[in-house]
Formats: sequence, structure tokens, C-alpha cells
Amino acid sequence: MDDQKVGLILRVARLRRDQRQADVSARAGISASAVARHERGELAHVSHAALRRHAHALGVRVELELRGSASDLLRDEEHASVVSHLKTALESLHWEVAVEVSYSEFGERGRVDLFAFHPARRTLLAAEIKTGIFDAQDMLGSLDIKHRLAPVLARRRGWRPSHIGILLAITRTTANERKIHRLAPLFSGFDVRGPRARAWFADPASGARLLVFVAPAEAGRAVWRNSRQRVRARGRLDDRVRPTARPEAPSR
Repeated sequence: MDDQKVGLILRVARLRRDQRQADVSARAGISASAVARHERGELAHVSHAALRRHAHALGVRVELELRGSASDLLRDEEHASVVSHLKTALESLHWEVAVEVSYSEFGERGRVDLFAFHPARRTLLAAEIKTGIFDAQDMLGSLDIKHRLAPVLARRRGWRPSHIGILLAITRTTANERKIHRLAPLFSGFDVRGPRARAWFADPASGARLLVFVAPAEAGRAVWRNSRQRVRARGRLDDRVRPTARPEAPSR
């Protein structure tokens, strides 16, 4: 059982029901600190009965191993939203775009989330889209493999690139931004970020390593529900503060 994934599923299930940790604590008959530990994936010394009560309070059965439920569905939805947004944006700038390009080369197997070619500049782009950063070193290693294999995959599509660009697109959440900031030395090799990246997309006259954050509004969404999100107690919002988007209605 993947403890971190279990914690993520419990947290997302709670958010989808528009509940606070205190609400789940009261419903499950366990302490609020236990709810917080479970959501952080700290399950090494957790009572199985407490975990079952926690899951049951959210309509989740531990016997099903918690796989393929809310977190997977939301991550898939958010990932697809970012891919669609980037595909549309690149095509408007005269890129030829393919998505989910699989490969099996030299013992390496995987897929490129978004693979694009700019004919006028003969520039290739291989993109990795992430809704969360769970293993930064593994993610960067995967990007390096795709950079190395990109020319081979391009030739099979009839593309003859002179330059290669690598894009890491991450959903903009507080947790993701903090993780990138904390691991800044690992990402020092990305030479183009933010607004400068947009200029490169419009005129990719050279290779580049780009890192961009994609906000929910850019991809046509109100909020990334897969991220950490606080739910305030009802009736306690400061009247001067108006939320930009209301949470989804709880599941029935």
C-alpha cells in the first residue's frame, strides 16, 4: 500500500465533500490529529480500525485498497486540462502537436505527455506535465531520457529538428511552488521561466529548458481540486473577503 497515495485520496475525498478535518474527526470518532496524520500519509503506526473509520466517514472502503478513486480521477482530469490548454496554445503559435506519444527505445519505455514541432524554426518540444511533485529526482531523470530520445521520435514523425526544447509544466498550487522553491538547486538547469517562456513559444529560435506553472484559470478551471485546499467553517468568512470560486457540492 502506498501510504502517500492513501493520504492523498483521503484528503481529496474530504475536499470533494466540502468538509474540514474537524468534521471528519467528529464523524469518524477519531482525533483531529489522527485525521491530519492519515492525510499526510503517516500510516506506519496507525490503528487499522481508526483508518477504516476515517475512510468509512468519507464513503471509502479500505478493503478496496483506495486505488482508482478520487485522487486518480482528479489527477487525470487536471492533467488532461493542462495538456489540452498547452496543445491549443501551441497550435495557435503554429506548432504541430501530438499528445501521449509512447516510446520503447534502448531499454527505456514511457510516454511523452506533449510532443510538438515548430516547422519554421525547426524546433522540437518535449513536455512533461505534472499535477504534483512527489519525486523530483525521478521526474528530472524522466525528462532527461525524453530529451535524449526526442530526435529519434521526431524522425519517425517526419520531423527534422535543428533545436530541442524541454518543458516542465506544473499546476500552480502553493504546495508545488513551495516544493520547487525548496528544491531550487535541482531546477537550476531550467534557463527559461514564466513570461520569458511565452516569448520562446512564439519564436523558438533555439533550444531551451523551460519550467512554467499553469494556473487553474489558464486551463479553464476554477480551482485545482487535487491540491491542498482549506475549507473554512461556515458562517465565519470575513464579509470583506469573497471567494473567487465555490467548492463543489458534497457527494451523496
